[in-house]
Amino acid sequence: MTWKHTCQVKNHFECGIDVEVFGPTYTMPMKLIECYDEDGNRVNVANKPMQILKMRIDFEVRPYDMIRKVMDKSNRNVY
Repeated sequence: MTWKHTCQVKNHFECGIDVEVFGPTYTMPMKLIECYDEDGNRVNVANKPMQILKMRIDFEVRPYDMIRKVMDKSNRNVY
């Protein structure tokens, strides 16, 4: 079953990236494939703070769970 969840955007991200959905008791990796605005239009880039988006997530999430980007640090000079 595929779930469509409503989220509020805090930071810039693009659809198609690897993310983690996490809450107090779990962390679940996934690829963010589809995002839609409040009018049902497909969105490829979320770049408006406080924007409301609907996202396809293949599992149920709870209110106040969060989504964060998975950063690939292999291409960065991190010390």
